[in-house]
Amino acid sequence: MNHVLVTNAGYWSPLVWVAAFAIVTAIALLIRSRGEKGCRHGTEQSLPFFSGNEPTAGNIHASNLYWGFVHGLARHYRLLARAHSGVVNDYAFSLVVLAVVLMAALIVGGMA
Repeated sequence: MNHVLVTNAGYWSPLVWVAAFAIVTAIALLIRSRGEKGCRHGTEQSLPFFSGNEPTAGNIHASNLYWGFVHGLARHYRLLARAHSGVVNDYAFSLVVLAVVLMAALIVGGMA
């Protein structure tokens, strides 16, 4: 029984993919095993880092936490905020327009 799928682009062997997955998993476990073993959950070590500031008792809103990011990219952020209306119909329309443009590009590209 042949376990290799031959295509126009080459061949596909499931055993090669299983071996690659095993190698990547072994490397990930090796990196994980070299991590800090002294981390104690439920202590200050497991708290989020807020740029060296003490976290407040309440929730920290993203507008405060990412202020520098939003301030640095304010022009781009305003453009993106204007583009998002929050209406599902607008998003569906954008998806349909994108699909039509991609299909047109594929059809025109296939004819060339």
